[in-house]
Amino acid sequence: MHEGIFHNTDWLPTIRGAVNGEVGDGDGDGDRDGRRGRREFVGDGVELDGVNQWGMISLGHPSAREVALLEADPHSYPSDGPDWGGDQHSTPYYALRKGDYKLILGDPGQSDAPISNAWYCTGPPCPGDHNNTENATSVPAFTADSVQLFDVRNDPSETDDLAGENGDIVSDMREILEGFLEEAVSSEQQGLPDDQRGNPDNFDGIIMPWL
Repeated sequence: MHEGIFHNTDWLPTIRGAVNGEVGDGDGDGDRDGRRGRREFVGDGVELDGVNQWGMISLGHPSAREVALLEADPHSYPSDGPDWGGDQHSTPYYALRKGDYKLILGDPGQSDAPISNAWYCTGPPCPGDHNNTENATSVPAFTADSVQLFDVRNDPSETDDLAGENGDIVSDMREILEGFLEEAVSSEQQGLPDDQRGNPDNFDGIIMPWL
């Protein structure tokens, strides 16, 4: 078992690296403020989101990344708090992993069954019809201003919040997170016209890749 960080966006550059015989960095550093390993480009300078982890998989090298963005939706949930909205869920929060630490900003919800994470809120700014505070027996109430920091290697259950005693780590990880948010692009069409080639009617009603 490898304990290094691997993000789902790493699969494309990793498969590409395996096909081309490229091992990848495996040092966890790289540029871009240490946010991830060596930048991967395809075609006419198009940058991929992930990094090549083939060396990690095939040779047991260290991970090519030290940082992984876990949760962020600045276009629906602005990080400064106002105008919290929602596209698929009601729980606004941000999460980032760097090394052994995981930073959580906002209300991460409660994962205890039958209430699933991202469907549970313990207080404002979540809308009242999603607020199940009466069921919050094992977690405190979180808000948009809540900050939590966990050492997930030594505390995988995330029971010991270290944010209060590690302000420098919180500041560093928050800065990295803000860097990601500055580059975020809305999932909406950005004003572009519909591409009828992707119409499910062209594929017997099935949503299929068309590019």
